Amino acid sequence: MAKTKEAGCIQQEQTRAAIAEALLLLLQKEDFSEITVTRICQEAGVARQTWYRNFSSREAAVAYILSRKLTAFRRNYPGTGDPAADIQDLFLHLPFSKDLLLLLCRQRLCQPLLKALNHHIGLSMAGSSFRHLLECRDYDPYLAGQISGTILQILLTWTQLGFAQSKEELAAIAKAFLLL
Repeated sequence: MAKTKEAGCIQQEQTRAAIAEALLLLLQKEDFSEITVTRICQEAGVARQTWYRNFSSREAAVAYILSRKLTAFRRNYPGTGDPAADIQDLFLHLPFSKDLLLLLCRQRLCQPLLKALNHHIGLSMAGSSFRHLLECRDYDPYLAGQISGTILQILLTWTQLGFAQSKEELAAIAKAFLLL
């Protein structure tokens, strides 16, 4: 029974990944507002029922793409407990390609990126990497929002400036802005 359940989880993850890849391909050719669930399903080769078993909306599929990238990043760079080092790792080993950042900006999909960053920072704070910056845990959501908003703004500006700065410079900018 356990093997069957594990195989089902693997198959569901593969299906979700295929749908996400289909959405990414479509985003490169079409405006997000014009991409339908039907079109994504056709591109992925799945039924609409499969879509709705995996995603509640197109935005949820975008969030899934970003979440996967940040999860892989956390697996490789789990955090040091030092906020400055953790921010530096995030920028030096950026889990988002320049092409993906450009695509998200062009498609006006920065809100899902902000939510994904906020979730990632919240998980980092759970490991107390950033918690020492505040004396009260009640402020954690505000701190996570401030940090993720600053990171997003740095990434957006970097994109607008044509990726002129190195990742090392971005890390230094982030640390300066966040007073780390």
